[in-house]
Amino acid sequence: MATTICDAKLNPVERSLGKRQLAPGTILARALCANPTPGRERAVKCSAIAKLPPIGTGVPAAVSEVSPPLDCDHIPPEATNITLRKARRFAQNNDGGQEITVPLKLNSLARDAIKAYYRARGQASVLVCVTFSFNDGTSVTLTKNLQVSPQPARTSPRDSKQG
Repeated sequence: MATTICDAKLNPVERSLGKRQLAPGTILARALCANPTPGRERAVKCSAIAKLPPIGTGVPAAVSEVSPPLDCDHIPPEATNITLRKARRFAQNNDGGQEITVPLKLNSLARDAIKAYYRARGQASVLVCVTFSFNDGTSVTLTKNLQVSPQPARTSPRDSKQG
């Protein structure tokens, strides 16, 4: 039986962002980090960063195509870091019930990178790399995917009236 020593979730797992929301400082998502078995192997810190790989490198397109999924260990070096790496520490007395929230805020590179994906594919598939650091100096990185799509155009009441 396997034991989970670290766990990460995203809130939300899908996101719609319009042009105005692509400004630096906008929270893209929050990584939720947990260390469910600190008595066995205790994570001392959780860090997260969101990345956009170059278009055409295995990220699923809006149309179906066969390509290997990317993960944080195999992401190309030319990937765009659309958030800064943010880190938080677990409490010393964490009994496994503490969950750390790591907010991922868009940086100045995000707007152009996400807009390029919108133009090329109609959506962006963001890789969120969540890294747990342990007392012994080792680390484990988990990959989470966040689908980002443009907000649908708003229609005014006048547009919907029939003449």
